[in-house]
Amino acid sequence: MSALGHDLERVPAAWRVVPDADAGRVDTSSDLAPGAAMNGGSDTVSASSPGNESMEGEAGLPSASPKSPAGARQLRVSPWDHAQYSQGFRQRWSEICVKLRRLVLTQPQHAREILRKLAGELGALENVWPGKRVIKVVAQALVDAEQLDAAVACAQHLPVYQGLYYRMLLHLVSKQRGRSAGSVAGVRAVHQALRKEARLQGGWPVKVWKDLVLAFARLNRPRETCQAFDDLCSLGLWDVSKVLMANSVLNMLTDDFEAIMQRYQQMKAAGFVGDQVTFNTLLKACMRCADADAAERVYQEMRGLGIQGDEFTYNTLIKACSYAGDLPRALAVRELMAEAGFEPPQSIWGSLITACGKAGQSETAFALWADIRQGRPAPSVLNYNALLNVCAWTYQRERALALLAEMKPSRVQPTAITYNIAMKACAAEPGTTLKACHLDSAFALFEEMQAADLVPDRNTYCTLIDLCAQARDGRRALALYKEMQARGVSDDVGICTALISACGSCGLVDEALAVFQTMVWGPRRKRPTRPTYLTLVRVCREHGRLKEALHVYNGMRRQKMAPSNAEFQQLTLACAEEALKADDSAMREQVGQLWGQLQGSSYIDLHGLSSKEARAAVLCVLADLQQRHKQGQPITGDLVIITGAGQHSDQEAGPKLRDAILHLLHDELHLQTVADAGAQHSAANLHLLEACAEAPHGLFNELC
Repeated sequence: MSALGHDLERVPAAWRVVPDADAGRVDTSSDLAPGAAMNGGSDTVSASSPGNESMEGEAGLPSASPKSPAGARQLRVSPWDHAQYSQGFRQRWSEICVKLRRLVLTQPQHAREILRKLAGELGALENVWPGKRVIKVVAQALVDAEQLDAAVACAQHLPVYQGLYYRMLLHLVSKQRGRSAGSVAGVRAVHQALRKEARLQGGWPVKVWKDLVLAFARLNRPRETCQAFDDLCSLGLWDVSKVLMANSVLNMLTDDFEAIMQRYQQMKAAGFVGDQVTFNTLLKACMRCADADAAERVYQEMRGLGIQGDEFTYNTLIKACSYAGDLPRALAVRELMAEAGFEPPQSIWGSLITACGKAGQSETAFALWADIRQGRPAPSVLNYNALLNVCAWTYQRERALALLAEMKPSRVQPTAITYNIAMKACAAEPGTTLKACHLDSAFALFEEMQAADLVPDRNTYCTLIDLCAQARDGRRALALYKEMQARGVSDDVGICTALISACGSCGLVDEALAVFQTMVWGPRRKRPTRPTYLTLVRVCREHGRLKEALHVYNGMRRQKMAPSNAEFQQLTLACAEEALKADDSAMREQVGQLWGQLQGSSYIDLHGLSSKEARAAVLCVLADLQQRHKQGQPITGDLVIITGAGQHSDQEAGPKLRDAILHLLHDELHLQTVADAGAQHSAANLHLLEACAEAPHGLFNELC
């Protein structure tokens, strides 16, 4: 046995307190040696042999054992704080805990044996400060070392008093930052251990289950939170007075309206009466599913119970109506507040203005603004920001600039967010080009912002670069991007996407590709998003860089991102046309592969194409299939060709397109087909392509 283990086996001897006639005697012998004494005033600590150790009196709390010897001093305060014991007791146990921590990490099996001996000798270890310290040291050491299985296993060797060790594990595991996966695994392990803990069957501590429910809730694990709560209820540990726990469970279900309402009805059937937080949580669920009717029912139930709403209540109610597209009901919340005697704060007015803006009702928003200015406290900067957002959403640049100028006489100091929104209001409507004078207005706001000692952030630069793209001024966007880098403002995917669009708007395709390459391969790599890929594909396609466009689109599909049918159609038509004109077999193969990636080589949708475009697309796909067959790759199943004669198609053009495709397949390629309404099935005998080995390629020149 190691010296450390030998010392720790004598730990209980340090806790037995007996009267001593020699008051004030201090024994300076070795800490854990037999007969060691502590500085104790009129009390000393004696140590019996290891096999005869017993807890005859607990320092720090009244004795838990009725066999305490007569005359043994029963301290009413913690030994840590007691004047007679603080120095020696604290020093001794600090050293013991250091050794125990080391032993737990280096010799876990031996540590468990010692923990089992401690638990057997002392019984109620956690009733005294040393016991709690041991539990904390063991839990902290194992959690820090990420040895969750060992941490749970040690619970079997420690006293189970009110689940103290489990509660300590939950506290340590659930607060681990940056290791959410490990935290969830740790809390799950504690949950499973509690289910199997036989020592708790006689009297389950409600505190440990409460901590378990809250730990899952803090980690945002709805399913596990509900499971822990159901286990707690099945043990009869939950009663309707525990509102905090019920609210934690309900808050985990705000993304699932049916689940949260079902759970609430179950609680209510058991006699549960919610508080303000309960109903605010239900309103949040109504808001997230955009159900204005349900939100109104929840509010009426809340008022029926005599519960007063607060700022969160009415803000959430307004947003629920706004998300549901019911602006009149959102505006009617003002009447509900008046009936309840609730004076709306500035944030409520901001929510109402925002609701008007999202509904496109800018005039209603400005009418509310006039109401705020009459007989009410001066609007806050948040109210100005809300109204500026309305101007930005409705492309009212002049109103936004006038509103910004109005802030100075009102003694409201604009923030960086205020200027960012005002710049965004200078944008052009979709499908139009931004005028140069409007772009100059945005840059004037940029200069004014810096003159006011406000620091531009990433949103500022992203907004301006996006405006440069709308104005087709890519060089100005590049200069702004360099300025941003010089100031040490880090970019993100949004800024790079806007810069690619700005470069492409004026034909700077090489610069756009360079920005993309920096994103992917630069020192600070960023993962391009689907909009980034599609923006670069569009830029390359519009400027005739079709091979680069195909390469980028293929890269997007390799990243398992969803395809864009609109961009795909534009790209394949442009590439097919180029391949036919130049007789470029490599590009034909790329186009065919692209069709196969998008549609799995199972169907070709020709909806909306001209006859010539449709023939080109079919030939590209068949050429790719032919090449795959030559390489020995298996080709199974039918190839479905949809000609687009559906209810959304031109009924006159449909038959013409179908006839053209049938002529191509039957008369020119000699393939067998099965005709359905609006579709042609090239049957499973696609190996017949081998019989017309040169036919698809030979037809390309004829199509031109």
